[in-house]
Amino acid sequence: MCRPASAERSNTAHKKRRSPQNHPGRNELPEHLERVDKIIACPPEICTCNERGGDTKAFGYDVSEVIDRLPVEFSVIRIMDEKHACASCIEQGVATAPTPERSAPKSIFSDEAIISFWGS
Repeated sequence: MCRPASAERSNTAHKKRRSPQNHPGRNELPEHLERVDKIIACPPEICTCNERGGDTKAFGYDVSEVIDRLPVEFSVIRIMDEKHACASCIEQGVATAPTPERSAPKSIFSDEAIISFWGS
């Protein structure tokens, strides 16, 4: 199929104008789906302050959501990577639990949902 030259130029110009900074981000997943929290704990070496040797305190999570299929219904699994920091010093900074690898890293579907939809 042949495109007119003007259509090709406008398509190329559109691609050049759009930069990663202008990306609107992912749409929110449907609110009616059940949320299941899956907390990824930091490994022990992250839970200790390198400066003072004491335990660091968890103060929040980096949250990402994927759609998963439970036996009869869909739900949104919230993957929560634990974040730690030492309350006594700021030199160490914030440490976050490593995110488990996924077969489709930027997909909104969990590995289990992908396998169940399209087979293994």
